[in-house]
Amino acid sequence: MVKLKLYWEFYKSVFLINLFLTLVTLKYNPNTILINLCFVAIIIIHIYKEYYRANEYYFYYNKNISKLQLLAFCFGLNFIISIIILLILWNVH
Repeated sequence: MVKLKLYWEFYKSVFLINLFLTLVTLKYNPNTILINLCFVAIIIIHIYKEYYRANEYYFYYNKNISKLQLLAFCFGLNFIISIIILLILWNVH
C-alpha cells in the first residue's frame, strides 16, 4: 500500500504534463490520444524528470522503486485514462 502511494505521488508530479498533452491532443486530433498519452507523454516525462528533477529518483530508489517501474506505472495509468477518453468520445459521436 505504501508503494502505491509513492507511485501515485510520482504520477501527481507529472500530471500537468499529461493534462497539457491531453488537451492538445483533444483539440487537434482526438483519435491519437492513445499514442500521445502512452508514448509521447512517457518520453516527455522521462526527459523532464531526468534533466530538471533527477534527484527525485533517488528518493524512489531508496524505497525500492526503480525508474522503469515509475514510468511503467505512468504508462499503465495513461493507457487506462486514454482508453476511457476514447470510449467516451466514440459514444458521443
